[in-house]
Amino acid sequence: MARSFVCLKRLDFHDLGFFTIFQNISFLSSLLQLGIISGAYRISMLDESKGKALNDTLFTFLLITLSVSLLGATVLSLFYLHFNKIIIFSGILLGVLSLYSNWLVSTFLARHKISDLNNINLSSAIIAIVSVSLISIFGIYGAIISVAAQPVAFVCISLLKYPNLRPKKLTLDFKIISKAVSYGFIPFLAGIMFYLNYQIERWSIAYYIDTESLGRFFFAGLYNTIFILVPNSLNTLFFPKSLNHYVNKEYTDLKIVIKKFFVIIIAYGVLCMIVTSFFMKPVIALFFPNHLDNIQYVYIILPGLIAMSLTLPISLLFNSSLMLKPILVGYLISVSMTVILIFSCSHFGYFSLTNVAYIDSIGSIALLIYMLFAYSKYHSKIWN
Repeated sequence: MARSFVCLKRLDFHDLGFFTIFQNISFLSSLLQLGIISGAYRISMLDESKGKALNDTLFTFLLITLSVSLLGATVLSLFYLHFNKIIIFSGILLGVLSLYSNWLVSTFLARHKISDLNNINLSSAIIAIVSVSLISIFGIYGAIISVAAQPVAFVCISLLKYPNLRPKKLTLDFKIISKAVSYGFIPFLAGIMFYLNYQIERWSIAYYIDTESLGRFFFAGLYNTIFILVPNSLNTLFFPKSLNHYVNKEYTDLKIVIKKFFVIIIAYGVLCMIVTSFFMKPVIALFFPNHLDNIQYVYIILPGLIAMSLTLPISLLFNSSLMLKPILVGYLISVSMTVILIFSCSHFGYFSLTNVAYIDSIGSIALLIYMLFAYSKYHSKIWN
């Protein structure tokens, strides 16, 4: 968060637009994992004896992913000479490195080493905060370094402090990959759909308007990122519990977890509405006056963010019970609506940042409506 606020203060709208493109490339390069990370996490939760084989296979797979991505980017750069190669290559490196960092986090969670995970997170966060000062010195390239600092620090500290996490050999166990994909592919697709909405909106702004306008929408994207931190963290926290409860048929305990998740999300949504409505404008006027006009987009996307957060407890229940189709269908509906609305706005001459913000909220609300419908439809199958 500190990095994002410094970016708001130090980078102009043009550089903010390119920084957003860098983040988008990082995300796109991470898509090549095909759900293996989340699937491997489920395997490690259910069978700890697979830990070493999973670790070696995941490391090898990500190394291949990195090589293929860099090769593809190099070939493309030969045809598109205007590409900023530093942004492209660094985005790919960060995307794959973040995947490996996520796998190490999953390993700590599967082994119930929460305190060790928290200590490493704290150390890497401190390093990341210190690196934020580079933004004032090196501009957008300092911002790129500061983004990479945390996953680099996390991976290095984890592998240095815990030798058993280091890969022992380069190998691909296709049985493990196949099983991991069977567990993780549909949740992965659903995750793609969630971020695809974000990507479609950002790339459409750059295409139909310009990079500077993308920079003006950066504040709304930052608010989105900050808002979703708590719901996503809760989802990560509750997933192991809900999975164990479902596997052990402890349905009463599972219902308690889901209800607790709902209550916390509702309370969090109300709190964010109050804080945003009464305190955001004076704070932004004081510290980031250049972005004062961009607060309007935050007000528009806020209902959608709350709706999106309310889908997480339902998705958690579907994910724990391996009833994954409703999750995928819901996100397909949301993305389809986003694409149709953006195309319609551009075709009829109504494309603007304000309408992109409305489209963002409409897609999220549509997802919530479908997830509630899906739960009512599959309710009996889940609990039997």
